[in-house]
Amino acid sequence: MLHLRASAVVVVVVVLTGCPPAVEPPPPPPPEAECALDLNFDSSGAEPAVVGAAVAGILCPAFDRDYFSVDVAADGTIIVLTLSMATAVTAVSPAYKIVKDDGTLEGLATPFAGEDPSESREAVSYTASHRLDVAGRYYVVVQDVRFVDDAFDITNAYSLTVNLVADPDASEPNNTDDAATLQSPGTFSGQIATTGDEDWYAIDVPAGAQIVDVTVSARADSGVDHVASLFAADGLTELLAAPLTEGLTVGTLETRLRARANGGERAFLVVRDANGLQSQLDATIGTYTVVLAVIANPDLNEGDLGNDDEIRGTPITSGNQLSGALATTADQDLYRIAAGAGTTRANPSVLLLTLEFDGVIDESFQPQVLVRGVDPELPAGQQGCGSACAEGDCDGNKCKAARLARFVDGASFRTAFPLRDSESVIVVVNEFGDDTFQAAGGYSIRAEIVDDPDPGEAGDDFLIPNLEFAGFANNADLARQYDASRARARVLATNYPPRCDDDDLPAGCLPVIAVPEPIPGLDPEKTFAVDCSAAGAEPVSLTATGRLTYEGDRDYFRIDLPAQAYFALNFSYDATGPGNTPLELALFVHNASGAVISNTLEATQTGSNCLSALECDAGSICVDRNCWTESDSNPTFNDHAFPGVDGECSFISPFDEPPYFLEVVDNGINDFDTDLNYSFTVDVLCGCPDACEVGGGLTTRCQGVVDPT
Repeated sequence: MLHLRASAVVVVVVVLTGCPPAVEPPPPPPPEAECALDLNFDSSGAEPAVVGAAVAGILCPAFDRDYFSVDVAADGTIIVLTLSMATAVTAVSPAYKIVKDDGTLEGLATPFAGEDPSESREAVSYTASHRLDVAGRYYVVVQDVRFVDDAFDITNAYSLTVNLVADPDASEPNNTDDAATLQSPGTFSGQIATTGDEDWYAIDVPAGAQIVDVTVSARADSGVDHVASLFAADGLTELLAAPLTEGLTVGTLETRLRARANGGERAFLVVRDANGLQSQLDATIGTYTVVLAVIANPDLNEGDLGNDDEIRGTPITSGNQLSGALATTADQDLYRIAAGAGTTRANPSVLLLTLEFDGVIDESFQPQVLVRGVDPELPAGQQGCGSACAEGDCDGNKCKAARLARFVDGASFRTAFPLRDSESVIVVVNEFGDDTFQAAGGYSIRAEIVDDPDPGEAGDDFLIPNLEFAGFANNADLARQYDASRARARVLATNYPPRCDDDDLPAGCLPVIAVPEPIPGLDPEKTFAVDCSAAGAEPVSLTATGRLTYEGDRDYFRIDLPAQAYFALNFSYDATGPGNTPLELALFVHNASGAVISNTLEATQTGSNCLSALECDAGSICVDRNCWTESDSNPTFNDHAFPGVDGECSFISPFDEPPYFLEVVDNGINDFDTDLNYSFTVDVLCGCPDACEVGGGLTTRCQGVVDPT
């Protein structure tokens, strides 16, 4: 079709008034540029494309379309298009679509279209290939990118080259689950030979617990970013997916997918390019290889449908032991354990879990144990699946969130979880990264529910470890539970009379006197304290016992003392039980705001500036960014005293608001011992020690002795 732009026309009027000197007439104005003659704007005028030879065209005027006809003699022929321009200084970016001849000017639409995938400002130049399943006449239509732009270029031509080649992949067409190639276990090959190609392979999985094990490998220089995926029978549910990465053989990329598939159903393997833009027609470098196996799952708890969710979780009763295996990538083994109707806050229980793993536990295989349960701090009527319940935490109309998460750091592993109501809990065993599996062997799991032997646990806390290191943000839960646990602390009554108030002098109250040698600049009110020589201020001894029976267990004891006073606190404590213990006992004294006043540890610091135990020496863990000794066989602690060094002090000052709390805990709150019993005596003496040494991490604030700031 002839596309014209209007040309300028100039009319010159000459008026004769005499015979002036001869003057050269001005040159005629240049004609306005016109679009080239173009007759292939639809299929009726399509220009035949010569296979293997380049044709040129210009995209002008706006919305121009150029049709080129191609006759395909055989079904399944691959058409290869190369579209380019010699310059990047142009308003257009040529793109293409392919339509099938159906007797209309537009042709029958096909799925094939494309544009230069490069986002650079270099000249357009790209090659694409498509499989034409049906022989016949096709049209390659070239126009500006996205087929809607109104840009045009009147001078710069594009170049189109069309080639027709046979498909090197004998399995084609297999781009969907409906057209998938049925594949038996063994070794076979395929090729991503065309743009957007996906190779689907159907795998019939026999009845019973089954595993599909697939290894896909390809040359590193294939030019294709291969990705392999396993899908369930619906062709939509992705079981596993992974790109091919550097393999053991130099110059080879590979990946291994190992997933549980529903017995008696069909599974699908899909191999594709990561973004659908790359392909490789050369079979020498473009062929990939698949090794396929279907094997019986060694974990009989899986069944045909698996046990990886709450509905199909495997039940386990107290005192029983089951065998399992993390035999596939991303395997999730769920076990449901009933707490029992007799478990209440007034009658708490402890769930003991023991796991024994076959094989090596190292950086390449890191199993973990997760316990999920309801929030025991909420009344039963508020434990449902409300808007605050995270996706996946709803179980039987109850919100069961992660309450304990632990790495399994050795073949033998043991943990304990507190139970405060009759709701069942869910135990999850999986590999931390969900990216590897046990190639052989498995594990055993034993569950046992016992009454909590701690005599004070019925009114005590329900604290859980900080789970952030395992990917669970539970800081809000921890803060709330600290407050709740202090409110439930066991009271160690001293029966001291209250401090006398200036406006009210109750009988038997403790008078307030000025402290000798007050430190200048302090709050004047704090320079006065209880008179320890008054009647009723005599020393008091307090005793208590307890046990740390589960991970995260913290025992709080409240010590009632009058406000605005100095009291020295001297501890003697024992921890006795059959044999050694994994506990590293720690004692902390807190004021009402939770600040630590003094502490003592049965652990030794071995390093500092750590973020995890990986940065500590073997046999140490990271607690509060410091490395501390960690052992499964510590001796029991007998007749220990704190402060245990002359000059060290543990005392309450007027700067510490009441009430005061003693916390007994394992250092790191990661160990427990249901058989170990600790006991302690606290000697409470009214008054400020004569001398205190500053250092060793102590917070000493005895007025007149050390600077409280």
